Amino acid sequence: ATNEFWAVPVGESNRRYILMDVSAERKGDFEYFKAINDEIEQGGVSALFQYLLDRDISQWQPRDVPKRLLENAWELKMMGASSIKKYIKARLEAGSFLDMSTTTNNDPVWHEQIKSQVLYEQYALWCKTHGLFVEIDALFGKELAALGVHKKRSRLSGRVPFYQMPSLDAMRHSFVQLIGGDDVALWGAID
Repeated sequence: ATNEFWAVPVGESNRRYILMDVSAERKGDFEYFKAINDEIEQGGVSALFQYLLDRDISQWQPRDVPKRLLENAWELKMMGASSIKKYIKARLEAGSFLDMSTTTNNDPVWHEQIKSQVLYEQYALWCKTHGLFVEIDALFGKELAALGVHKKRSRLSGRVPFYQMPSLDAMRHSFVQLIGGDDVALWGAID
């Protein structure tokens, strides 16, 4: 138990921790906790153990994590994520990888192709603005590739390397699958 927001270093493929957001309703309710302590002292541990032994858990699915716990875990995972993943998440939330890409209605524009140097420079600038470490270009490309982004060159682009982007929805889904979680838990409030 802790009052710290970043309680544990939850990684992308967290399987070690369960995070609970406990109500403060009983905070300072000494009578309530005294009653629990008295129950423990008077055979409550044995009764609890027997209750747990008798409980039918045949239908329990250990990988079926309650939505609220997934939401809490997302926040902690992103705190410990690389600067690249933090940048990607921010851009997926914004709906565009290029800062100045908006329509006349100020809606974000999703580009299917972005020059690789331009995207990397935007990432580096974003990191400097947020006080984060800038990873090397090769690692940046590798993390994008894990989300279905492909680096290409074509004669039409004058052999200038560019990233071929999947759709926004596909990339958001790939990001959730990579980190582990639920699309609705992360992106539900955005759309």
